[in-house]
Parts: sequence; C-alpha cells; structure tokens
Amino acid sequence: MFCKFCGKELNDDAKFCKYCGGNLSGSETHTHTQTTQQVSAPAFTTVQQSKKGFNPWGWIIAGVVLLIIIGVASDDSSSSSSTGSTYSNTNINSEPETPSRPDYSLPHGTVLKESSYYMSGEGTLEISNGTRYDAVAKLVKDNTAVYSVYIGANRDYTIENISDGYYELMFAQGSDWNTVTKQFNKNQSYSAFDETFDFITTEDEYYYYPPGFEVTLNPVIGGTAETSSVNPAEFNTY
Repeated sequence: MFCKFCGKELNDDAKFCKYCGGNLSGSETHTHTQTTQQVSAPAFTTVQQSKKGFNPWGWIIAGVVLLIIIGVASDDSSSSSSTGSTYSNTNINSEPETPSRPDYSLPHGTVLKESSYYMSGEGTLEISNGTRYDAVAKLVKDNTAVYSVYIGANRDYTIENISDGYYELMFAQGSDWNTVTKQFNKNQSYSAFDETFDFITTEDEYYYYPPGFEVTLNPVIGGTAETSSVNPAEFNTY
C-alpha cells in the first residue's frame, strides 16, 4: 500500500506512515502535520518579512523620511548657529562699560612739605577736619609753606614742634587727589583763616608755657574764627 499523505510505499498492515507520520486509519486529526507546518511557517514568514525589507519602494519612502528629518535638523542647527553669531557680534560691536574709578586719596597724615628751620620749637597746632572731604593744610610763614600735611575726611591731625613766630593757616578741601598736579580733581575749595596764629612761648619764675592752638576746618557752634576764600593759584604758590 502507499501512504495517502506522502505517497511512500508501506506495508499493507501499517496504521501510521513511517515517513511522514500520517494516520492511515482514516481519522482526520493531522496533529503532527499541523505541528510541523506551524513550526515551519513562522520561520518562513520571518524570512519573507526580512525579504520584504528590501522592497525598493520601502527604501525610497524610508529615504525620503530620513531626508526630511536631516533637513529639519539642519535648519535647527543653522538657526542655532545664526543666533549664536548674532549674539557674538552684538558683544563684539557693543562697547564695554568703563567701570568708574574710585577717588584717590593719600594716606591720612602724609607730610607733603616740612621746613626743619621753622619746626624746631615746642608749639602745637591741632587741626580737626570734620567734613566729608579730604584736606591739605599749609602752615605759612614769610610767604612760604613751612609745613604742609594731608588730612583725611573726619580725621584730626596735630602739627608739633612749631617754632615761635606768627603763622597763617591755609587749607584746601576736595576729593580725588591728583599726585601730578598736587591738587584735588573734584569738589575743590580753598580758604585761609583771617587771623594769624601767634606762637609765642611764655614763662614765669616757675614754668614756661609753649603755645598751642586747636582749630576746626568745618563751622561749629560757638566758633569765633573766620575764614576767607583764597585763589587756587595763590594757594599753590606756597
């Protein structure tokens, strides 16, 4: 007899085909055959799906989509680069702000001039600068500054060892000292005390009394000293 499934020759009393496993008794279950087909079919289908990936139309569509994506990315990149260039150019072309320079000031008590001939006594002159501006005080005798000192704002300074004699006191006030011109660059004012300072040593049979004065460059309640404005050129000649 022959197998009705695969056509192979079999013994006449065979109930199953030894080649394909078919049931020769007449039952239509096809269990083994369906199992074999199910095992084979997915593998074949997978191969067919892989082959479908090489479909030229599929590649064309995929290429078009890829080109569109690249084009959008390029536009974004160009836009970002352009924006960056504009920002950079703005920074280059714009002038940076120049930071304001702080006012320069000499250290408080800096002696600008001293004549030892007139500074060999025991007289003292305490100067109080109760203003918000720095000052330069000049002790003048015989039409020359014998002592000149820089006094900081709201600071006190005492000139010592003043020899006996008659002196004038002149002062300039301002801010931002110029080390070249020896003047203030801002808020300048120039004044002189109207009365002279008489440094005369006195004594009695027991003691001697060296002269001393205290002055303020700012007006105070009860103050009696008067000042007058001085020409800047005149002040700078001393």
